[in-house]
Amino acid sequence: MVDNWKDFIQEGDQEKLSRDKVLKRGMVHEIHLAEDAFEGGRFIDLSDTPASYVDQVGKFLIVNDGETALLFRLINASDVQPGTFPSGAYVFQGVVSGVTPTEHAHFATKEYVDLSVNVEFDYFLTDAAHAIGGIYYEMHDNETEEAESSFSTGPLGGGSDQALVNFANISGEPGIHALQSGVFSCHFHAERTAGTRSVRIYWELYSRTDPGGAETLITTSEISDPVTSNVAFELHAATSVETDLDATDILVLKFYANLGGGSPTTVVLYAEGTSDSHFTIPVESSIFNQIYLRQDGTKPLTANWNAGAFTITAGTFIGANVTSGVDPGHTHTGGGLDFAIAAVLGTL
Repeated sequence: MVDNWKDFIQEGDQEKLSRDKVLKRGMVHEIHLAEDAFEGGRFIDLSDTPASYVDQVGKFLIVNDGETALLFRLINASDVQPGTFPSGAYVFQGVVSGVTPTEHAHFATKEYVDLSVNVEFDYFLTDAAHAIGGIYYEMHDNETEEAESSFSTGPLGGGSDQALVNFANISGEPGIHALQSGVFSCHFHAERTAGTRSVRIYWELYSRTDPGGAETLITTSEISDPVTSNVAFELHAATSVETDLDATDILVLKFYANLGGGSPTTVVLYAEGTSDSHFTIPVESSIFNQIYLRQDGTKPLTANWNAGAFTITAGTFIGANVTSGVDPGHTHTGGGLDFAIAAVLGTL
């Protein structure tokens, strides 16, 4: 009679029937032992096996950390080695919880999906130097329709968190009062133009007081795949917290690179042109009140409105300086405009 599991498994033909239950080397799927396999003894009577089956329902039999005995234990997520599931359908029998994804290939949780359903606003990256100076450039709420621009940094040595280029909106444009909780994303083009160091890019979003210049980190994106040739990247960050802003606060988008070993490397980001590099943020719907005229007339113009070759029509024109066909407060330079005003005022 053997007195431990190790000797039992290593015995020859006497226990072949039991060993045939080991379906795959190194992995015990199911074991059925007859009492006479131990000459009248029991599995739990062996010296290197658990002493009892009590409170062991649903647990797996595994080798202990010292590799000297067997024990029952629940299998946790941390016990599962990274790898690839073989092809086929896998159905979870219960609710599977998770965390906010941080890489583009991570599974999305329900919370992450809910956060992504929001009003979005785009800022387009440009090569116009920002008043802040340095490596700060402007980002606008509309496309410039200009030729492609580039931002080159290098040669760079190895190391993480190396600054590349920053973009900031113009103070008061369009006057955001809060960033909603949700998913932030940035679409941009980048490439490694010189050197052999591995390059991975990420971005950080800050709020910056104006005046004052104090910057506060809001969120940090996932890290890109390796950057080599000029391709598009889409990096995201999620936050469940709303961020309050003053109307004059500036949003600052900062790009960083993590570089590995190799020769000095140059990294280039592209904007405008066909690159269409832009930054998308979740905002409150009231932001559109800062951009568009309201149909109910409660949003006034804040600057001159050039209608170009188009005609503005109305039943009545009202103004403090308009009297009896005379507009002494303005000088009219276009004959068509003089005619239109005269016709409205009934002087023809």
